[in-house]
Amino acid sequence: MTEADLAKVVVEWLREMHWTVYQEVRISYGDCRADIVSVQNNLLWTIEVKKCLSLDLLDQAYGWVPLSHYVSVAIPKRRRGIIQGVAHHILKEFGIGLIQIKYGTEYDITETIQPTLHRKIESRLLSSLNEAQQTYAQAGNANSKFWTPFKQTCQELRRYVSEHPGCSLKDCIDSIKTHYHSTSTARSCMAKWLRKGIIEGIEIKTEGKFLRLHSKKTDDIIEASATHD
Repeated sequence: MTEADLAKVVVEWLREMHWTVYQEVRISYGDCRADIVSVQNNLLWTIEVKKCLSLDLLDQAYGWVPLSHYVSVAIPKRRRGIIQGVAHHILKEFGIGLIQIKYGTEYDITETIQPTLHRKIESRLLSSLNEAQQTYAQAGNANSKFWTPFKQTCQELRRYVSEHPGCSLKDCIDSIKTHYHSTSTARSCMAKWLRKGIIEGIEIKTEGKFLRLHSKKTDDIIEASATHD
């Protein structure tokens, strides 16, 4: 049983309750990633999934308290008794919920501790959610696969180029939304990644005195990594 196995059960459980689920969510470059962020009626529920309850897990969960209406941790169900002592006290003190999963041919989920509603939260987590995070990477995956603003920019770039073959990079950047703070920075950075072949699915062709962008077919488009954000 892996963390991805546990997370898959939690994702299915949330969807059955009509929560919209986002997986492997990161607010910005260098930040921690939340395993699961779910949304329902403008309420955010962040869940960290691990194979055991530890101080590191509690610290991870605590970090989402200012950013989410509900915060929980999900772990396998213990054979003997329920979570007690210091761990139980910390969870209750900070309003963090506890989900326990009995995993086998069928799964059984128990909300041992329900999370406290945090009414006033920062908006950074909500504004970072992207539809691609619903399916791009499985929560708890061991490959550090997750959606990033850089990948979103690359997707927008490919979309524009496919609709406007032979366009210039300037026209493209001026016409799409990017994660860069200015169009000049976007043009400079994307030109560098294009020349290095970092951005799959696009090729640069010299036409007269100008460089033009064209779509290039590829079976599996995966940008090099979030280090280019």
